[in-house]
Amino acid sequence: MDEVLQNEKQFDLELSGLNIFPTSVYVQVFDLENRTFNLHQKLNNKLKYIFNKDGIEGENFIPHIAILSYNSLTDQIFFDIIKKFRDHFFGILKVKNIHLVRAFPHRSSNVYEKIHTVKLLKK
Repeated sequence: MDEVLQNEKQFDLELSGLNIFPTSVYVQVFDLENRTFNLHQKLNNKLKYIFNKDGIEGENFIPHIAILSYNSLTDQIFFDIIKKFRDHFFGILKVKNIHLVRAFPHRSSNVYEKIHTVKLLKK
């Protein structure tokens, strides 16, 4: 991971609007320079080589920040909140580090363990 990210510089992302995946609510991430997609592709290719597995999302990768996991959304209040914040501007996120994490999604609440961190170069 270090060799893939060694020359990468810090960058900014725009956080704007809520959306949903089949099992989570997320904040949409907008990246005019496509840095997230390019970094995802580089890391995915490297991890595929290391673990000898196909990439997970490939070109279908959607940059996002998951804020809520669920088994089923049946409560109308969730839909009302998502609708209310669908176009809300949350702010700018400065990306200074990339963290590799291990997820434990089958526990009672999602748990993530930080495995490794790479600090990005200053602009």
